[in-house]
Amino acid sequence: MKLGLTHLAYIPATTRAVLSQLGAPPTFDIDGQKYTMPLGEMPGEVEWRAEYVRWMTRRCVHYLARRPRELWAKTMIEIEDEAVQKHLLSNVESRLVAEGALLCLQELEPHDIEHYASDAAFHDVELSATGMALNNQFSAMVVEFGRKVQVS
Repeated sequence: MKLGLTHLAYIPATTRAVLSQLGAPPTFDIDGQKYTMPLGEMPGEVEWRAEYVRWMTRRCVHYLARRPRELWAKTMIEIEDEAVQKHLLSNVESRLVAEGALLCLQELEPHDIEHYASDAAFHDVELSATGMALNNQFSAMVVEFGRKVQVS
């Protein structure tokens, strides 16, 4: 289904702190360099995460608009699973994404849904650019607030 950025590996601050307590601080590879992130939230992290969840919801709306309405419920379950397994959203966040997308689509007129489906290529380009910008913003936060790990 590929709804998000498969190379984005976000780990919430509480999980980072627990992993560090267990002796396994998470590291991130950014442009060939390894970084560990701070144990607490980075400045702007919560706002970034909210934008990421909004973006995922928009991707779901556009994805579902291309599917027959009778497949929406089945597809929503797949979306929730993918959001947790590949995009590291919490179960609550993935449910929010799925239900938010479904709510948006239910409020649209059929011709509006058709518009999303017929302009799929345009929307894919815009959503991809927005997703890459979010990925770059996250990477910049890790570089700024994380700690570079010296590899020996």
